[in-house]
Amino acid sequence: MSEALEKIDKYKREVLKELLSQCTEKQQEFFDHMYIYGIDHMPKDKINWAIIQCENTIKKNNSKKKIPKKKKYSRFELMDI
Repeated sequence: MSEALEKIDKYKREVLKELLSQCTEKQQEFFDHMYIYGIDHMPKDKINWAIIQCENTIKKNNSKKKIPKKKKYSRFELMDI
């Protein structure tokens, strides 16, 4: 493989590690089960998809943080409102 392609591959793996560090511990464990060889030994054809999965997971995690959960009222509390 050319030197340029090696640099790109190394960069993708670094990006993937950074993204994975932003996931929860459970999500990281799930990732480890899916990609048992780890990031450093992951086949090159799997890296792009793993990056997309991590990005989508981070977006999902961030969207959960922004939306406050609605308070559930009992019917008795609603009578007092």
